[in-house]
Amino acid sequence: MLSGHPEWCGAPEAETKSCDPLLSAALDTALAGLRRTLGDDIANWRWGRAHIAVFANPVFARLPLLRDWLLRDWAEARIPSSGGFDTVNRGSTTIRDGAHPYEQRFGAGLRIITDLASPADSRMIAVPGQSGNPLSPHFSDLLRRWRDFDYLVPGRAATVHTLRLEPAE
Repeated sequence: MLSGHPEWCGAPEAETKSCDPLLSAALDTALAGLRRTLGDDIANWRWGRAHIAVFANPVFARLPLLRDWLLRDWAEARIPSSGGFDTVNRGSTTIRDGAHPYEQRFGAGLRIITDLASPADSRMIAVPGQSGNPLSPHFSDLLRRWRDFDYLVPGRAATVHTLRLEPAE
């Protein structure tokens, strides 16, 4: 794109209108940022080290005392994730966040695959877990399965816990 329009890269009065200096500077800036985040050895750079799916409670995460008390449980609701803006496994980021520009903050919270000819063969997964309660042992129990596209099949998976509700007399 820029090789076809070098005038976009230089001042109008400049004799040499080349994008090379700007492209080189942009690459240097990007590499410096990645080295700060991922270390000096490019061979060890992995998208999953920077692209972490985060599932913070939208209310409790804004309350300092509760956020700090529940931080241990929320730390479990973070996982390296594949995906990006232009992938089937959409894993959007918020690049305006200078501290964590590649954190995945948006994505599929619920996935369901249903064959209408055979509803019993439906598959589904919810993330990070079934409870939504950071004090529950089931708060982030489906996180790895969600990331790895491992689905639950209702009626076929072993029961982990049963909650029985009975009316009071």
